[in-house]
Amino acid sequence: MIDRYTIRYATIDVSDDDDLSNAVELLGFQVVAVIMPAAWTAADIRFQVNPGDGTFRDVYDAQGVQLSLPVAASRHVLLAASEPTANVPGGTPIISGQQVKLSTSAGQAADRTIGLIIQRLPC
Repeated sequence: MIDRYTIRYATIDVSDDDDLSNAVELLGFQVVAVIMPAAWTAADIRFQVNPGDGTFRDVYDAQGVQLSLPVAASRHVLLAASEPTANVPGGTPIISGQQVKLSTSAGQAADRTIGLIIQRLPC
C-alpha cells in the first residue's frame, strides 16, 4: 500500500513568450513524471535545480549530457532512472534538490501549467 504522503502532485507554470518556469519546492522529494498540458507549443523541456544555496543549475547526467526531454501536448512522461536512449544518452537521472524549475527550448504561445508527480526520497 502507498502512503498518501509518498506521492504528490505539484504544478509548475511557464508564461507565454517565456522559456523559464516558476520554482517548485521539492525538499525531500524527487520528480518522477511530468504531465504535459493539452496545449503545448513545440519545445523540449530541461530542468534546473537549486540544491539549497539559491543558485539554479542545469541538470546533466553522469556522462555530462544536459537532460532535455522531447515532450508533446497531453503526454505523461516518466523520469524514473532509466537506461540510455537516443534522446537521453546517459539515461534519465532522478531530479531532486531544494527547488526545481523547467526551461523550454522555445517560448510558449500562451501560459502553460505543467504537472509534476513527485515522490518522497527514500530514507
